Amino acid sequence: MNELNLDFALRFLVNLIFIVILIYGCYFRRSKNHQLAASFVLFGVGIFVITFTLKGAEMSMGFAFGLFAVFTMLRYRTEPISIKEMTYLFLVIAISLLTSVSPLPAEQLSVLNLALCITAFFVDSNWLQSKYATQKIQYEKIKLIKPEMRRQLLDD
Repeated sequence: MNELNLDFALRFLVNLIFIVILIYGCYFRRSKNHQLAASFVLFGVGIFVITFTLKGAEMSMGFAFGLFAVFTMLRYRTEPISIKEMTYLFLVIAISLLTSVSPLPAEQLSVLNLALCITAFFVDSNWLQSKYATQKIQYEKIKLIKPEMRRQLLDD
C-alpha cells in the first residue's frame, strides 16, 4: 500500500508540474485567459485522478482513451472554444493520461512531458508565428462587398 501511495504522489506531482508548465508557461503567457487556464489545470488533475484510480481496477489504456472520447464529446455540448484552446485541452488530457496509466517510470514520463511542453512552447512562440497582424471585422452592409463597389466600401 505504501508503494501505491508513493507511486500516486510521484505521478501526481509529475502530472501537476507539467500541466502547470504547459498551461502557464505556454498557453497563459499569450492568451491571458485566467479562467480557462485554471480550468485546464483542474481538468488535467481530474483526469489524472480518475484514470489513476481506475487503473487499479484492471482498466487498460483503451479505457483511458475511451474516457478521453467522452470528454471530447462533451466539448460539443459546451460553449465553443478556439482550435488553439482545444489543442491545449488535448495536450492536458494526453499528459494526464500518459502520466496516470503509462508503465514508464516517472523520469521517462518527465522527459516525454517536457518534450510535449517544449514543442508547444516553440510552436506557439513568436518564432513560428506569422509576422502579419490580423483583425476581425464585422460588417453589416453586405451589398458593398463586391469588386465593383470597392470605392463605396472603402468610403464607408
